[in-house]
Amino acid sequence: MPVQVKRKVRLTTTQSVLDGAKPVAEGFPMREWAIVIHLLDEKGNEVPANCFDKVTYKLHPTFQNPNRVIKRPPFKLSEQGWGEFDMEIVLHSADKGGDHTIKHDLHFQQPKYDITTTI
Repeated sequence: MPVQVKRKVRLTTTQSVLDGAKPVAEGFPMREWAIVIHLLDEKGNEVPANCFDKVTYKLHPTFQNPNRVIKRPPFKLSEQGWGEFDMEIVLHSADKGGDHTIKHDLHFQQPKYDITTTI
């Protein structure tokens, strides 16, 4: 029976209001946001997520090119927009380890937030 390796993955989202950008609608300012992905070691420290070949971000369909593939740690995606939405993030494991899909709630309640999950 193959050995299963569990890993803790941390998604860190940062966001801020984009200075000088005209709001799309009242109460919906344009923002710049980014997501990065790290693994956590046994002590809870962030380390590069080198066990993944690439990460696919499946954004809201209103984005131009809503499926974004990033191939280098920390797999940073930077974007601009005004709305919150749920997305899927697919982690493609190296060495035929399979794909892992994480549901991520992009929201603007905090300037920075972390989500940690075990895969």
